[in-house]
Amino acid sequence: MTHFKKIFLLCAALFAFALFAAGGQKEAHAKADPQALFDAGVQFASENNFKKAENSFKKAVSSSPDNYPSYFNLALLYFRNSKYELCLKYSMNASDLNPFDMRVNKLLSSVYAKLDDYEASKKMLLVLTEKDRADIDSHKKLGIIHLKENNVQAALSELTLTKNLSPSDLNGNLLLAASDALNND
Repeated sequence: MTHFKKIFLLCAALFAFALFAAGGQKEAHAKADPQALFDAGVQFASENNFKKAENSFKKAVSSSPDNYPSYFNLALLYFRNSKYELCLKYSMNASDLNPFDMRVNKLLSSVYAKLDDYEASKKMLLVLTEKDRADIDSHKKLGIIHLKENNVQAALSELTLTKNLSPSDLNGNLLLAASDALNND
């Protein structure tokens, strides 16, 4: 009977080890699952845990190099934290994967402006406003860039268009008034 007990304990130990190893494989698979990593990154970001969100999005990108949502969200995370060079890098990756998503193009125009690359920002904004002539935000950004470059006439043109598109837009109206005041000086 003691021999039977030893064999039983050995088999139970082997079975327990096999279950433990299988559980570890499932855990490893979950860690490499791009969707699970992306979801974790979104959750961490919503909890303002930006370091963990960054790590999750980076793991999602490395486990799935064509994971557009993770590149885009990583770029947003860097923009929110004023890491504009990193934002630019991941925005460009996202844009390469999905050049037709207007959101990444708007993000690119904003990050170029933050990096004082007004020409690149204007180029992006002109494409956006040509695709959607009623895109008030892009017209306002273009007006602001013209103001930063001291091109008051071009700013007036863009900001007058925003007033015509959305007469109740307070920010657009204030920018137009400021441009008009600069023009009259």
